[in-house]
Amino acid sequence: EEGLYPDLISFCEKKIEKLDPKNRILRTNNPPATAASFTKEEWQEITSDIKEANKS
Repeated sequence: EEGLYPDLISFCEKKIEKLDPKNRILRTNNPPATAASFTKEEWQEITSDIKEANKS
């Protein structure tokens, strides 16, 4: 029958993850990260890393 089978989808995703953890089928549609996505310390580290990379 046609339809959506969440248990089958979950089972298949787990199998794929074991075989190829970086497979693009496992990617979720998350919005791009923003400053609000990180703690203050994490964001400071990110911005300092970017500034350091731009110096080179």
